[in-house]
Amino acid sequence: MPLDSTPPLSPRTNPHLAAVIACVFGAVFLMACASPVGVTRANPKKVRQELTATVLSTGSLSGSTRNFLRKNYMEELYEGEPVEAIALLHSKFVPAAIEGDPVAHAALLFLSELAFKLADDENDGKYFLSSLTYAWAYLFPRDESLNPSGYEPWLRFALDLYNRSLGRAFILRGAGEHAPQSGVLETGFGEINVTINPKSMVHGNVRFSSFIPIADLEVRGLQNRWRPRGIGASMAASTEPLDPHHASTKYLLDTLKVPVSFIAVFSDLYGQIMTGRVDARLEIVSGWGSRTIEIQGQTLPIELETTSSLAYMLTESPPWSRELAGFFQGDLARTGDGLFSLEPYKPGRIPVILVHGTASSSARWADVVNDLTNDPRIRDRYQFWLYTYNTGSPIPYSGYLLRSAIRDMVGSVDPDKQDPALNKIVVVGHSQGGLLTKLVSVQPENKMWKIFSNDSIDDLKLAPETREILQGSLLFDPVPNIGRVVFISTPHRGSYLAAFGIAKWMSSFVRAPANIAIAATDLITQNPEANGIEKVAEIGGAIGNMSPTNPMFNVLVDIPVRPGVHAHSIISVKGGEAAKDGGSDGVVKYESAHLEGVASELIVDSPHSCQSKAPVIEELLRILLLHLDESEESNISEVRQPLEL
Repeated sequence: MPLDSTPPLSPRTNPHLAAVIACVFGAVFLMACASPVGVTRANPKKVRQELTATVLSTGSLSGSTRNFLRKNYMEELYEGEPVEAIALLHSKFVPAAIEGDPVAHAALLFLSELAFKLADDENDGKYFLSSLTYAWAYLFPRDESLNPSGYEPWLRFALDLYNRSLGRAFILRGAGEHAPQSGVLETGFGEINVTINPKSMVHGNVRFSSFIPIADLEVRGLQNRWRPRGIGASMAASTEPLDPHHASTKYLLDTLKVPVSFIAVFSDLYGQIMTGRVDARLEIVSGWGSRTIEIQGQTLPIELETTSSLAYMLTESPPWSRELAGFFQGDLARTGDGLFSLEPYKPGRIPVILVHGTASSSARWADVVNDLTNDPRIRDRYQFWLYTYNTGSPIPYSGYLLRSAIRDMVGSVDPDKQDPALNKIVVVGHSQGGLLTKLVSVQPENKMWKIFSNDSIDDLKLAPETREILQGSLLFDPVPNIGRVVFISTPHRGSYLAAFGIAKWMSSFVRAPANIAIAATDLITQNPEANGIEKVAEIGGAIGNMSPTNPMFNVLVDIPVRPGVHAHSIISVKGGEAAKDGGSDGVVKYESAHLEGVASELIVDSPHSCQSKAPVIEELLRILLLHLDESEESNISEVRQPLEL
């Protein structure tokens, strides 16, 4: 062997190589002896997500359904030919489920998820209908002993599959509103003959005209999203009154979106499914009615998307753009008398009237409405109304319009005075709206009139409309139907911002309503010798009215609400209770918002626009519940029975 050659490596000549080989053989031996099954500690959140994942949450099949496929040797077939796999599983398990086999009954839920995934992947309506059918068969078996237990997670999963399949089957992806149609629809196993219950398309004097699915919409701008869980495909319904002048619906918002649910009821699914054609009746259940439903002896809650319906309504017809216009342009916002309801009038429900502030709109009450109407104690005893007005108009005049609107509403919906709930109306006002709220609950006699003139209005020469405006604005009686008022961030002694130069400059651009201008001209030209009457014509707009130097405040602040009316104050102060002395919310000082003699006063740490703050909404909830406790509930309550199908 040459001296410079490398000797061959062998265990005998190289002890290091021998050690390496020994380690390799040892590792192989240990691996052969180790168990192929084991556990590894993982992130609990990851494990929980894997265990609870379903096609609805991740787009992938749940672990239980994958187990079902493997157990039936269908995993590879479903991956390659899902239609064939579902057909084979249908033929194997549906007949056995009809006979009451518990294993086959459980398989219906897996079939529903398999059909949903296929439909979702292909956007195929006929397999959404298959998923819907299997889910119904699982939820409502022929043998009641197989009814899924409320303690099983599969009950909620089956309801969600039913709800989402139903929504996707009748209204597939896409923008715009639709109306469902009766007819024969193709499914993965055959056909469904769908009929729509025409009575369910009508609620009282309102017809539901079109629908949009909202369960999968994202909601912005509202603090809380409420989704009462139950059965049904959530929709937002547009409405049209059968009789626009009917008392129960003439106050409804034209742009109203009503939360409703589609519920497909199968008449004899177990008896028909193997024929390839089943019958189903589509019911449209309104959130205005009962929130439960009777199906085959079971009382089930109805799923409704109340928050999404409200947000969709505000998106489709946003009032925000009218806020400044309603301040500057006097006649812009005049639509009827400005009082609107969010549902048809129902006897026994106490009206809550929400009055917005300056350069604002009723949309600012969205969080209040969203949260309070989702509390059953409030929803079943109250009905919410919105008052909109031109916030640049003189405050006494806006108060006159609000009083007239409330009186007209009460007289219209209850001409025979049979509903005691209408004698317990609650009015809630924010900022300038709080001043209007006080103007519906006080009796000034002639104190406000004397600010402007010592002459009797009876001695003045006035056109009938001018006399009506002056009397309604300055010489008026309180609305007798008011039982409680709430002032929120209200400048009872004026707003210091109203005295600033910029505020005065802005007010110079405000255009008064035409009838106010005509009345002022009539007043001066017909009564040139009247003592101080020019002051009446110079009442001015809302900004000038809210200046702390306006003499109206010196009079109005000392006029108490009429006996029998309970008053509450919610006052916003930056810094909260500790900062109230000398503090403000940036618009109104605490000293201006504070009123002696109110039933309660709550100070919240907030800027001026505080309506959406949780403490404010909780205080309104407390006040409304107190109002119920102090009312004769036997005279105003309404028992809500479950809807029977």
